[in-house]
Amino acid sequence: MSAQVRPNIEVFSELGDLAQAAASLFVQAAHRALDAKGQFRVALSGGRTPRLLFERLTSCEQARALPWSRCHLFWVDERYVPVTDPASNYKMANEFLLEPLGIPQANIHRMPTELPLDEAVAQYESTLQTVFSILPGEVPQFDLIQLGMGPDGHTASLFPHAYEPHTEKLVAWTVPPDAPHQRITLTPHVLQAASEFMVLLTGKDKASMLKTVFSGEPDVMQYPIYTLWPVLKRVTWFMDQAAASEL
Repeated sequence: MSAQVRPNIEVFSELGDLAQAAASLFVQAAHRALDAKGQFRVALSGGRTPRLLFERLTSCEQARALPWSRCHLFWVDERYVPVTDPASNYKMANEFLLEPLGIPQANIHRMPTELPLDEAVAQYESTLQTVFSILPGEVPQFDLIQLGMGPDGHTASLFPHAYEPHTEKLVAWTVPPDAPHQRITLTPHVLQAASEFMVLLTGKDKASMLKTVFSGEPDVMQYPIYTLWPVLKRVTWFMDQAAASEL
């Protein structure tokens, strides 16, 4: 890694402390956006660690007190499965975040996996344009994007050697090399435009890849997490000790 790049890494011995720190960043980002623009627009990812975040947000007084009528929730990526499928990122978020907080349905912008795949991609791009009030060719700027990283270095549903890194599209579908289900994902074009990011990482299975990406030369096709390197100063990495053990 370039000596000029100093990632903002926070390591926690307890998962509860990690979830609390991530929830605090979420609330702070929301207040900054609400104060500046009157709205907060966030994109969520799925997984076991985001669930910890969601559960903490629903029990956190500061989060419950947010004006959720002025907060819009989107998804970074989604498996191309019905919303009732256990693999659905939306289903998990709905159970552990959306319903407990009573977030208005009009402010929940899920990826429409009930549509044919190309139509779902086009519809989600249209949703982004409508909610962000942008024209074709413009890029939405999320106030916060919550991401993870797989042991193979993928983030969102951008998998090694399985996506187009320089597309001008806002949304695309991808096929994971070694996982079930096609995916719908925001593109690097959209990810890099966000104001702030949190990357949640837990487990020993992430340790080797974290060592690799933080010590190597960026290659976004081999390790798509490098999509964040041009905007690394906007990223906060929340890790448990197992994930950070080889740094």
